[in-house]
Amino acid sequence: FGGFPPTEASFDTGWAGMLAMGRSWGDFRTEIELGFRANDLDTFTVIGSEFTDGGKLEEFSAMLNLLYDLPLGEFWSLSLGAGLGADQMHYDNRSGFHTVDIQDTEWSFAWQLIAGLNVEISPRSALFVNYRYFNAADAEFTEVDGFGDLHNDSYDDITKHAVTFG
Repeated sequence: FGGFPPTEASFDTGWAGMLAMGRSWGDFRTEIELGFRANDLDTFTVIGSEFTDGGKLEEFSAMLNLLYDLPLGEFWSLSLGAGLGADQMHYDNRSGFHTVDIQDTEWSFAWQLIAGLNVEISPRSALFVNYRYFNAADAEFTEVDGFGDLHNDSYDDITKHAVTFG
């Protein structure tokens, strides 16, 4: 980590979009999901000092999900599931703390938990509202300045909460 003190970054509420296709086997479903998430950097904190000059985090994810649909009535069901996959993060930190901006892209293992409420509109489709807890593990972003010095931001996990509908 180069001797830098622990840091923390927080991001503004952003937006997310997912495209999923899958197959149902009774109450079980599998899905292949592609997602995009975008958030602006709100604060970057180092030893109690906050820097707010800007930045962003954009993510593209590819996930394989397994869900169980628990029937709640003739047309309603509750979905519970999880997913595994990969997350490509593009991180841009222009917070003012670093002597150079950090702009880097990193691939990371990702997993998610999903809970949702569905209403069937035909035998092959439904409307839904889902909550997703998303986790991308061990992201490390680096930049080398004009003097050859390495600057980096390392995070144990990047977590996201999202409500989606479709």
